Amino acid sequence: ALKAFLNWAARMALILKVPHIVMPKRTGRMKHRPITLEEFERMLSVIPQAVRADLAPGWDFLLRGLWLSGLRLDEALRLRWDGGDISVNLTAERPRLKIEANADKSTKPRLLPITRDFAELLLSVEPAKRRGRVFRVIVPGQVAEMRLDTCSKFITRLGEKAGVCVAERPPIKPGDNPRKSWAGAHCFRRAFGTRWAKVMRPQQLQELMRHESITTTMTFYVADDIQDTE
Repeated sequence: ALKAFLNWAARMALILKVPHIVMPKRTGRMKHRPITLEEFERMLSVIPQAVRADLAPGWDFLLRGLWLSGLRLDEALRLRWDGGDISVNLTAERPRLKIEANADKSTKPRLLPITRDFAELLLSVEPAKRRGRVFRVIVPGQVAEMRLDTCSKFITRLGEKAGVCVAERPPIKPGDNPRKSWAGAHCFRRAFGTRWAKVMRPQQLQELMRHESITTTMTFYVADDIQDTE
């Protein structure tokens, strides 16, 4: 972000020259680990404690959708039954994901396969209700469409309530407890990629995860695992 700002400042003649910035090397590791099936089920179980009974089914459906689809949270909230930049295509034998140009990190329109279990989840919705947004979640007091940051914070709150810690950082002061990061929406995508990396080729996983580069797939999801090898 700082480099982008400095390049802009140079173009606007606000500075004479963009300083050289040595970027830190990437570690090749995920910031937060993927969650397990048991942790996912634990997060589902605390939904009734976090929202009213009439709102709980919508959140349950969203979390199941994130777990089974590998969608990013903003994509899931934009996913529609009827058009839009990212939608469910029901014209083939099995549902597919239709993505318009520039709707995600790619610049090309695409029609992509989805996993069988996610397809079954989508088809469990009654045909008469397949209109508008696929995932409709609400928090108490909401007056407009769900905002991405509000939804993200709520899912992280579920992770904290369920006690699903995905990373620990050193304490700020000596003697303090380590700082914990609780499971959030992107941990579902990481779990999806990790599960499917065990049963398909890297090129297939790249398409399923919609990674622009195979390097991302290989770095974060296709790793040597001694237990898998054994």
